[in-house]
Amino acid sequence: MIQYTCDQCGRVISGQRYAIQIEIRRVSDTEAQLTTADLDQDNLQQIADEISLMDSTVEFKLPEPITKSVKLDLCTGCTRRFEKDPLSRDTHKRFNISPN
Repeated sequence: MIQYTCDQCGRVISGQRYAIQIEIRRVSDTEAQLTTADLDQDNLQQIADEISLMDSTVEFKLPEPITKSVKLDLCTGCTRRFEKDPLSRDTHKRFNISPN
């Protein structure tokens, strides 16, 4: 039997389980627009030059993915709290930490 726990409170989910998926992606205000001048360029020579500069493929690193996805399982209570305050702003306001 599969046992699910709430990713927020850590309790075992015995009743209804809710799945939340959050997508994190980088947004650019200035999106690159292709022009006919870009399409007329011969990029094969530039690619060949870059490859010849590489001593080995060990140094080659893939760029970080632009989009990341987070999946959460929540119990009923935590789902209700998430719907009311998805960024937990009210939760942070409730704590009164002394300056000492």
